[in-house]
Amino acid sequence: MSKTDGRFKRFWLNIATNATISGNQAIVTMPSGQKFVSTTLLPANAAIASEVYTNLDAGAYGVYGSLAGQNPMLFRLRVEAPGGPTSTRFLHVLQGADASAAIDSATMVASTNGTPFSGANVAGTVVMFPVSVDSVFNGTDYYVSVTATKHLITGLVPNAGYTVTRISDGTGESVSVSVGGPELADSGGVLVVPSPIRPRLSLSLGVNATLFVESAAGRPVSILSSTNLNDWVILGQATNAPDGRLRFVDGINSGRLPRFYRARVD
Repeated sequence: MSKTDGRFKRFWLNIATNATISGNQAIVTMPSGQKFVSTTLLPANAAIASEVYTNLDAGAYGVYGSLAGQNPMLFRLRVEAPGGPTSTRFLHVLQGADASAAIDSATMVASTNGTPFSGANVAGTVVMFPVSVDSVFNGTDYYVSVTATKHLITGLVPNAGYTVTRISDGTGESVSVSVGGPELADSGGVLVVPSPIRPRLSLSLGVNATLFVESAAGRPVSILSSTNLNDWVILGQATNAPDGRLRFVDGINSGRLPRFYRARVD
């Protein structure tokens, strides 16, 4: 942050070999073939460059002193916010990979409502950070791909309780975190959102088709049916049975129609 616009905002990272820049990704490849990858998610449209360390002089970059002896980091990665804004935020995802390993994609996630948060979705794990550490948390909502299974919300009150609601539309998932509830942040103020429990479905055929569901307590479960495994229709919600399970009776299907069923936690 600076008092006026037009002052550069830069992130520096010392690296061993010159990086290859592709879009918002910088890849450093070692002689062994192992890779170090830096993906810049913030600021948007950042200018990314890899340059020789010894070419960094104090007059051009404000970097003082010479390279220390025996230092293997001969290059630097430079990430600069475009336009010299008064303030900016930097968010990078750093990965190490063997020569034959694939590089995980990293995508930006930002809150859609409530206290502003932003973060990253990498390899099925979402990590969210408050935009301002001084903000009072009043709840936040965000939307991610259904490939994300684990969520970590940082910057919360240590050991405080929260309520997490997750609603899937088949492509993505809307996540809502509100103050107060059974999910506890740890001593560092990080809330680990548990993966939704997949319901287990069993079927009993008689005069009607009766379905029994074992799922997370307190979570509504919808029963869907299909005749071709492609087109699914919601039949209704399962309800409590005397044995503690959820039950749904399909009165339309008396056992004569070919029909497939699945259960979905809402």
